[in-house]
Amino acid sequence: MDDLLDDAIYRAGRTRPELPCLQVVTTRFNMVMRAFERDGFLSGAGDKEGWLAARIPIFESVCLPSLVNQSRRPDLWLLGFDLNREREVAPILDMIAPHPWIVPVWQKTQEGRPDNFERCFRRSIVERLKPEHQWVLTTRLDNDDALSLTFCEAAREYTGAVISANPQDGDFWISFPLGVQFANGECRLMPQTGNAFLSRCVRVGAGSSVEWGTAQSGSHRHIFESGKVYLPVTRRPMWLQNVHGTNLLNREKTGLSVLRDTDAELARFGIQLESPSPQRSIRRTMLRVRQQPKFWKSIARRVGDALRRMGLKDKRPPTPFKRSP
Repeated sequence: MDDLLDDAIYRAGRTRPELPCLQVVTTRFNMVMRAFERDGFLSGAGDKEGWLAARIPIFESVCLPSLVNQSRRPDLWLLGFDLNREREVAPILDMIAPHPWIVPVWQKTQEGRPDNFERCFRRSIVERLKPEHQWVLTTRLDNDDALSLTFCEAAREYTGAVISANPQDGDFWISFPLGVQFANGECRLMPQTGNAFLSRCVRVGAGSSVEWGTAQSGSHRHIFESGKVYLPVTRRPMWLQNVHGTNLLNREKTGLSVLRDTDAELARFGIQLESPSPQRSIRRTMLRVRQQPKFWKSIARRVGDALRRMGLKDKRPPTPFKRSP
């Protein structure tokens, strides 16, 4: 694994037995999150429909190719959907139909209360566990972001090194600190330890907890309060945060170093800046999404108000759009 640098845990070239784990990527596509509902994020039916309509082409040009083209694919990619919006996500189901390892997970609502989204993922994982699976390795990924094409292979490799070095660790996290932010047609180097691309490995064999957690547990911003965290150092960025003007939370960060070759950087995530196919061109996708400014400005105002109520944002009005000259 060329991307991983040697440290106290990992040594390149060291032979280790095949890790007896089920490797799963989890994406909450449009699952209902009670905290978001409570704080006014996408509170209306029209908001949710507009958000979903904008996310589908971004998923197709950014997120999907980064997983389909992995150097070593995960055993499963679970995409979480709100069952009440099955008709609206039909285009996504068509996209993933050729890939049986990409599995939809449906969140039901009973008596007005949506199922806990992490429990939905865990049920789907348990259904697919085999006797030889002693570990479950999960990674979280948002539907508008991307993983390096070597991410899943590197996560599995480093996890095996941790288990070999510290077999007593039955529940630990892995965070690749080095990533990029893609905004306004540029890739910028973005180091962040508490990023949204965390992986979690838990022992699920004899003696393990029945209510084991996944990488979707809690907030990634407070990862160091959640348990033991390993930070593998890599030669290249391992994840891509996509800022496209319709994000609910992420904004363009100033002061980050711009990487020289945008096309080459995006290619390492399976993304094409320009493509003969409009669906695969990220530039055309971002242009289409940004042609809905009125709707997204109203969403941004609502999100800003919710964040201020939560004490997570200052009193300045939100500025969600920064168009290229």
